Amino acid sequence: MTLAAEISKPEYAGMTDRQIADAINAATVPVICERLIGYGTVMEALGADAGAALLDALEALSASTPAVKWAMRLLDKGDLNVGSTAVRAQLDALCAGGVMTALQRDSLKALGEAPGPYRATLGFTREVDPQDIISARGEV
Repeated sequence: MTLAAEISKPEYAGMTDRQIADAINAATVPVICERLIGYGTVMEALGADAGAALLDALEALSASTPAVKWAMRLLDKGDLNVGSTAVRAQLDALCAGGVMTALQRDSLKALGEAPGPYRATLGFTREVDPQDIISARGEV
């Protein structure tokens, strides 16, 4: 998305250029980051009973699925990186296969995310300023 398209959204109607810039600068989006987790983190994220049930299901699956077997070894050491593309894809596959719910998958994936600046999605590596808003209005 471009800044010009962003500022044409109805939520910015009636705002000054400074207010629009401040709103964009304050907005965040989830950014994938490294986060190493272990069994306790799974249980904390999903709740003790649901987390334990999922871990039991994964442990049973590990006997026949090498990717799950090795993931369980990483979990055992507290070294499973839920920010890893491969781990996130495996969580999607486990959800699609009915091993976990979408809510459980999303809760575990969220552990590997941190808030990042929304302005980066608009192509800004610095804060948006009122002059950027004025320039973008000329593009509309």
